[in-house]
Order: sequence, then C-alpha cells, then structure tokens
Amino acid sequence: MKISKLTINKHTILFVVLLYCYTFRNILVLFIPFFGYVDEILAIAGLSCFFIEVFSVHKLLKRNILIAAGIVLFVTAGILGNIIFMYQPLLSIAIPDLLLSIKFFLWIYFAIYFCKKSGINYNILFSTLSEHAKILLCFLFFLTVIDGIFHIFNEYSDVKMGIRAVALYEGATSLASTAASLMCLCLIGEGKLKWTKEIIFGLFVILATLRFKSLAAVAVFIVFFYFGKALRKKIKWWYFIVLGLLAVFVARKQILAVVQPGIARSMLFIVGFRLLVDYFPLGTGFGTYASYFSKVRYSPIYKMYHLSNVYGLSVDRSSFINDTFWPMVLGQTGFIGTVGYFMVLLWIYLRIQNCISKNIAVYYGGMYILLYLLLTSFGESAFLHWNSMLFAMLFGIIISYSYNGKTEKGYETGKKEKCS
Repeated sequence: MKISKLTINKHTILFVVLLYCYTFRNILVLFIPFFGYVDEILAIAGLSCFFIEVFSVHKLLKRNILIAAGIVLFVTAGILGNIIFMYQPLLSIAIPDLLLSIKFFLWIYFAIYFCKKSGINYNILFSTLSEHAKILLCFLFFLTVIDGIFHIFNEYSDVKMGIRAVALYEGATSLASTAASLMCLCLIGEGKLKWTKEIIFGLFVILATLRFKSLAAVAVFIVFFYFGKALRKKIKWWYFIVLGLLAVFVARKQILAVVQPGIARSMLFIVGFRLLVDYFPLGTGFGTYASYFSKVRYSPIYKMYHLSNVYGLSVDRSSFINDTFWPMVLGQTGFIGTVGYFMVLLWIYLRIQNCISKNIAVYYGGMYILLYLLLTSFGESAFLHWNSMLFAMLFGIIISYSYNGKTEKGYETGKKEKCS
C-alpha cells in the first residue's frame, strides 16, 4: 500500500512543522514574534542534545572525530584570538558570536539526534516531506507568476537587466534558498533522479530572483542532474572546483562588480586575507571582523585597516559588514580556524558520499545542498543565516540516514509501507 499524500507519521510531524514554519517564517513573525527566535531555540536544543549524548555515551565515535576536531580547532582559534588581542569583550560579544558561528552545526546535530532517538523510518520521512515540499513549491511558483504580472509584493521589487526581480514576501536571497531546499526535498522524495514539474517550478522561482548567484546555482543544478542521471557516479572533490568555475563563468558580471577596489564585499575579502597573514595562525577573535556582532560593538579592526570609510562598513552605515561569509572565518579564526572549518565541511561531504549505494537521489540532493551553500557563501552569510536552517536539517537527516538508512532497493520497498 502506497503512502497516501499528506499522511504524517508521528515521527515526521516535527520536521513537517519546521518545513512550513521555515517557508512562511517572515509572515509568521509579523503575527507571532516568537517565530523570530525559532532558529536560536533549535540551536540551543542541538547544543543540549550534544551534552546529553556526551554525558550518556562518555566517548567519541571514530566516525565523528573529523567534525569534532574541526569544530575544536575553529572555536579554540577564535577564543584564543579574543584572549590574546582583546579587541572585543569576551562575554558580551565574543561568546554570542561564537554561538552564532556554530549554529549551523547545532541544527545538523539536532536533526541527527532526533532521527537517532526516534527510530525514524527514513523512507516515510523522505516521502512525506517531499509531498509537502511539492505543495509549497507549487504555491511559491503560483505567487511568483502572480507577482510577476501584478507586482503585488512591490516592497521587495528590484530591476536587473531591465527585468523586475521577484522576491515575494521574503526577499530575493531567502526566496532562492527556500526554493532550492524545497526542490532538493522533491528530488530526494522521488528516490531517483527524475525531472518533475515541481523541480522545474523550483528552478523557475530561483531564476525569477534574478540574482547572478541564482543563475549560477540553476546552471550547476542542471549539470549536476544530468551528470548523475548519465553516470550515477560519486562526485569527487575536484568536481566542486569544475562546477565552481562554471558558476564563476555564469556569475562573472556580478563578480566583476564586487571585486572592484573600494567595494565593501571586495574589501572584506582583501582585508580578510591580510588578517590571515598578520595574525597568523589564530586570527583576531570572534566578534571582531565581518560578523554581525562586530558591528553590534563596532570592531576596532575596521579603523585599523581603513575600512571605516568604506560605504556599508562605517560605524553609522554598517549594513554590509556581515554581507559575506569567508572573510569572517579568515579574519576571526585565522589559518587554524579556517582549516578546522574545512575539516567540518569535509566530514559532511564524506558522510553524504556514503549514501550513493543507499539512494542515488538522497546522494545527489545532499551534494547539491553542499555545493549551493558553498556557492552562495561567497556573496552572503550562507552558513550563519536562518536561510540555511532547512539545509542544515536536511544535512542532519541525510547524515543520520548514511549511518542507519536502507539501501536503494530498501527505499523502493519502503515507499509501499503504510504509515504507523
């Protein structure tokens, strides 16, 4: 008996609720301000789950050594930078910035822990989430078409290349991330690489935002899809470089626009590399550079490196300070912290690799999420923003599935199971 559409197994309810809250978060916050803190609450829950696991197991599994070592290096480098250089207060600025910096990993751990403790049926979970993601994508596609014709959400309007961009009630960056995450869920739910109308709708919505990063993400997805469908092979690390070059080619106009001297994002990268060298190997510490808390209490680094006169990076106009991601890692945690962060990403990559023999759609869906985040991290705070919350949750589910999930054959059988 096939799983009926919209059937919710008791263990999938949490993820379904989070899926809808994530998609309509900007609307929900207007009526229920509490929803503005959901991402922080989930991060605290993830941290609590971590401590519960540590105290109950009293050991670190070998398969998790890489991520544990990476996070320790990242955190230690930043904290030592704070203690040595004392550019920002430790308790009021550095620690909150540290928690913000690892929030993405806490979301992942929360999903892993929940899947593990609930004994979740991954086949039912993927199918259920996919059915809801299809409905949400159809809804976003409908709104995108309506807004393109009647300009309902004018407060988010933008004109690029002579065309009005669509951002709906979220903003272009958030809309693209939402569509990409829902699209990956639809792909995973199919259990195989298959073009569906919902995936096409998702690509259309992403394109409608008219961000050059979005154009690159769509181009990479199409290449990704046909590569997997034709070869069904593992994606090696150097493929990311090739696909990254493709993305650079597609988004070259935007890249040329932001690498000009004096442009905020360009200057953040330039000074980020200077800090990597000048403060080798630790960095300047959390809350000191290219992060949200570095503008809560304006960091002295900006004056020291003559960034306080750059538009968007000044003390009174600081909106561009946390407009990107990697300069923060380079500047605040130095060589050691950057290596640690890449170790964590490598661990995620290796865990997804284990899914190829279990389910090809889960494998390519997870790989695309990783590539999407890497692409967007050069132009936005991808791993720090609530835009990435669903991506992190999907990583957690996929990683848990890589440990405990059935093979591809088992997945097809599981789709016929009846929900309990």
